[in-house]
Amino acid sequence: MDLDKELPFKVCLNPPRMEERRQWISEMFRMHRLKVLRWPSSEKSANRHHRGFAKAGLRENYLTFMLAARKARALKSKALLFLEDDVTFDGNFRDRTAELHLPEDWGLLYFGCLHIERPQMVTPGLVRVSRALDTHAVAVHERYYTAILHSLHPRRFRHLEGGPPPLDVALSHLHQSIPTYAAWPNLAWQRVGFSHHNGCVYSNYTEEGRQKFMPDIVAGM
Repeated sequence: MDLDKELPFKVCLNPPRMEERRQWISEMFRMHRLKVLRWPSSEKSANRHHRGFAKAGLRENYLTFMLAARKARALKSKALLFLEDDVTFDGNFRDRTAELHLPEDWGLLYFGCLHIERPQMVTPGLVRVSRALDTHAVAVHERYYTAILHSLHPRRFRHLEGGPPPLDVALSHLHQSIPTYAAWPNLAWQRVGFSHHNGCVYSNYTEEGRQKFMPDIVAGM
């Protein structure tokens, strides 16, 4: 696949308070020749609040993704690539993505994710996702902008005591209805660092991008 042709609208969630991450991720994008628009946030730092979500940070991530999808739809972009500012890439990210051959029906594409149900091999370097988590590098095809925005609207989760689920959990419920694929092995993943959502230093992945949580799900692949 041609990253720039197939995923023309690339954005990275990077709130103003995350200046250190901005500097680091900007260098990462430069190294991999990625033209990515910095997407500051869905709201100003001073006005961060829960409004029905379990945490303000979860709300920020969730709504910023929705705003990016709406912008991509308004621009009639062929696809959106949504990145988080603690993402890291395989050293040969450009070359390995160029080798990917996406099925015509793809709706969601993860360049890396945490599989919680066993995926199925499709072609070398690509699997069909059964159910997976994390949104550090996820793409959305234009065919599914409206369906995803509708499915993720916060009002659909008003009946839940804790409010809307985290973005990755909400998207995972769509993996059976929207054709979802992922690079295999992971080409992008969460680097080790301080998580403002969880209040600790961690990553679900090894330094090489293998998942540490539920490794038996992908054992032998």
